[in-house]
Amino acid sequence: PAPTNLEPLASRGIFLAFRTAIPTPSRGIVILWLLALAVYGGAYQAQFAWGERPIYHITGDEPHYLTIATSLIRDGDLEIFNNYRDKDYLPFYPWHLGDPRDPEDMHALYGTGGNLYSKHSIGLPLLILPAMWLGGHGLAIGFMMALSALLSTELWHLARDIAGSQREATLRQGRQSTHQSGGAGRRWSGIIATATWFLVVTASPLIFYSDQFYPEVPGALLVTVALRALLPSTLGTASFVRLALVVSLLPWFHLRYIPIAAVIATWGLVRWAFPLLSGPPHHPTPSPLMRIRFAPDGNVVHGSTQRRARTAAILGTLIVAVAGGGLLTLDMR
Repeated sequence: PAPTNLEPLASRGIFLAFRTAIPTPSRGIVILWLLALAVYGGAYQAQFAWGERPIYHITGDEPHYLTIATSLIRDGDLEIFNNYRDKDYLPFYPWHLGDPRDPEDMHALYGTGGNLYSKHSIGLPLLILPAMWLGGHGLAIGFMMALSALLSTELWHLARDIAGSQREATLRQGRQSTHQSGGAGRRWSGIIATATWFLVVTASPLIFYSDQFYPEVPGALLVTVALRALLPSTLGTASFVRLALVVSLLPWFHLRYIPIAAVIATWGLVRWAFPLLSGPPHHPTPSPLMRIRFAPDGNVVHGSTQRRARTAAILGTLIVAVAGGGLLTLDMR
């Protein structure tokens, strides 16, 4: 057969994969998200109503993350010497934060050209940047609460998926029909997921992290998305797009997430290359590495058009993920 140009198909495949990777939430999930947001907002306000005085609600490394975001908004750069010198942190931290004469006191390091850059990762400042630009650190606190609420709903999904897969495996071992017990199984999965969600929302550590500026919440959210993507016995294109996004985004929040991203990437590649290692799926399919043949010019000449587009989308997103994560490990400053 004649070689086929895959560029339009790959572009369309990647677009559809991203669209599938970010599904529209149901009404129940929106309600759970709003309830979690209300719990976190109430807990935050309770500090001012019944907490001990004075209340230092921005402490530790938090003002340094906010100072990076302030530098991006005011100066459009990551050089922070002038921000500490001019005390741009006073609106959210009305105390001494860092001596401009002491880089260690500013949590800073010298970069190229003798400029000072924060030693903290820039993922969190970039994440809260729109909220900081629109409403200062107050709106950014609300954004972190909303992100924590989103993490709680993702954990609800993960608990439901795990409970559902365990029940399905039990029914298969008992040779019972999943159709006969499908309704009861879904109800029990929902109950388990809701109980898990309630414990996550109301217990430590998430309720304490919900109004704080630390990379743990976005990091946990990305890892939860990756676990949900890796859970099915057969991974689709949307699952690989989610994994690629997680692998490429995790190192931006902290360098300690690089080993976690590497484990997720390795697990995803093994699942893609050898799908039967995760257990027999309902409709076993051969490995994608065994289904693809390339012409001398690099075009796929074997398989259906849909499979070609899917393969191109998977390879494209994985290449982007590896490139993004690799660039981050370099000293770009």
